[in-house]
Amino acid sequence: MSEAGKREGAYELMIRVEESAGVFYQACAGKFPERGDFWLTLASAEEAHVRFLRDLARDPADASAFAYRRRTAVPPLKILLDFLSRNLATLETTSLTLVHALAIARDIENSVLEKQILEAVPGDPPHVRKTIQRMNAETGEHRTRIEAALAEFKT
Repeated sequence: MSEAGKREGAYELMIRVEESAGVFYQACAGKFPERGDFWLTLASAEEAHVRFLRDLARDPADASAFAYRRRTAVPPLKILLDFLSRNLATLETTSLTLVHALAIARDIENSVLEKQILEAVPGDPPHVRKTIQRMNAETGEHRTRIEAALAEFKT
């Protein structure tokens, strides 16, 4: 695969990760209606991230800029996508607890942050950098909200 093909692959994978996270959060809203607003807020933010990424895709140079360097790491994105898929199936087929669902959500958000998928790099056009920084900040906020919800269950 060419370098450009790898970038496009990583870019599309990132969109799929954001979509899948949103689907997981929506499913959590259905499974845990007492926390529905919490989960739907997260799902809505993931949907916004997909829109941000698709807006960047209007200009192929922007999509390539987004995928540049660490963001071209296809293996971590594939692992995260598999993690999301497995946990969505678990959520739908087992009696997963709210605490377990929150822990999965924390792992989702941590993976995006720790893999530095949403890290601005030198050479990013200003509007790409702004989009990346916004998504990164929102992902950090998600993690903080999830950690606070998990803290409610600690003794």
